[in-house]
Amino acid sequence: MTTDEAAAAIRRDVQADLVFVDTAREENRVYNDILNWYPFLREEGIICGAEWREPAVRRAVQHAAQDLGKKVESDRKGFFWVLK
Repeated sequence: MTTDEAAAAIRRDVQADLVFVDTAREENRVYNDILNWYPFLREEGIICGAEWREPAVRRAVQHAAQDLGKKVESDRKGFFWVLK
């Protein structure tokens, strides 16, 4: 199933400590995955992913961070990202 279908199929009471977004390198897909899965995080949970060096991924993560009121952090090599 797609990530949209999976997010819709999961019980709403599921609360995750970690969500890793392993998505296509398309801006809209990354953005939608973050917004679809963010509600499943516990209050102190972490949502993160890879491919930070990809411009489309970077734009999507920054857009989602702005909409969610979060900050983006990445590793020194620019591979992984996390919203805090």
